[in-house]
Amino acid sequence: YQINYLRCIFCGLCIEACPTRALTMTNEFKLGDETRASLIYEKQELLAPLLPGMEQPPHARRLGDDEKDYFLGLPATGQPDTRTASTSGAAK
Repeated sequence: YQINYLRCIFCGLCIEACPTRALTMTNEFKLGDETRASLIYEKQELLAPLLPGMEQPPHARRLGDDEKDYFLGLPATGQPDTRTASTSGAAK
């Protein structure tokens, strides 16, 4: 896979498709460089080293039983995941 910022339309589909939630996007960005080649990132340039305690991807999903629970951060208990930032007005 490859992220080519020259063709990016900032739709966010790559953010949704990332299985490890490693990609993020904000409304603040600035593209600028001297060459087109420096704006194209191959897989080996996107890989980051694993920190202690991290598992080699791909790893099994652990939160919830389906994709919706996983992406909403709901553990198998059905309650919001308390390990992440708290959300106001979470349903019980």
